[in-house]
Amino acid sequence: SRMRRRIRRKWRRIRVKEDEQKKEKEKQEEKQVKKEDQREKKKNEGAEGAGEQGENEKERNWLKKKT
Repeated sequence: SRMRRRIRRKWRRIRVKEDEQKKEKEKQEEKQVKKEDQREKKKNEGAEGAGEQGENEKERNWLKKKT
């Protein structure tokens, strides 16, 4: 019975370690996803900004031609 207890304890420890590793891995993955989302956001904002700038430039040129 003592042996069984020792074996059970050993396996319990192993299971706990595995669970902790799994949690850690999930945390890392979430961080990665967040980073990627941030990058996408920045890209989109940059693209919109560039588009608006282009529009303003066109308007200015059009006004110059008119006068």
